[in-house]
Amino acid sequence: MEHAFPGGRNGLVTVGAAASGPETVLLSVADDGAGIAEGTAGRILEPFFTTRRGTGSVGLGLNIVDNLASDRLGGSFTIASRTGGGTLATLHLPARTPPDL
Repeated sequence: MEHAFPGGRNGLVTVGAAASGPETVLLSVADDGAGIAEGTAGRILEPFFTTRRGTGSVGLGLNIVDNLASDRLGGSFTIASRTGGGTLATLHLPARTPPDL
C-alpha cells in the first residue's frame, strides 16, 4: 500500500488465485497504483535494494518472496509494472509441496 498508493491516495488492489494446469497454482496481486519507475524495475528483486533508504525499509521483502517461490517452493515470481499504470505480481507455484519441505 505504501509503494502503490503514496500519500494515502485511494486505489484498487485485486488478489486472485487459480489453477494454471493440473500441476500449477497461480497467485496474483494487482493494483492500479503508481507503478514502478523504469529505472528501478530491473532491480526490485535484488537484496537490499530500496527506494526508501532512511525510512526503515531495508529492501528485502520482494527478494525474500522471490527466493521462497523459486528456491524453496520450486516455482517462480514475476512482476510486471509501468510507471503510473499499476503493478501485477504473480506467483506460479507447484500444486503440491516439494517433498523436501
